[in-house]
Amino acid sequence: MFLRAGNGKIKEVTFITDGCVFTIAACGAASKMSQGKAIRDCLKINQGSILEHLEGMPKDHEHCALLAAMTFHRALRNFIINRKH
Repeated sequence: MFLRAGNGKIKEVTFITDGCVFTIAACGAASKMSQGKAIRDCLKINQGSILEHLEGMPKDHEHCALLAAMTFHRALRNFIINRKH
């Protein structure tokens, strides 16, 4: 996932994945959920909020939302670290 931000808010999130359709949906949801939000507020995006946004997904694919949330949080962390340099 790649973040573009300005004035402390997320402007755009893009991603590349070779995952299944559920992974693509979960990453897309995280991207959409974060647009226009303060970076601090994006920390609330997690597996549960992604599943809620998508109105659920098959039980055997719910881990895709967790992977998307973890990847999104790593991108946030990297963005914050790199911004300080």
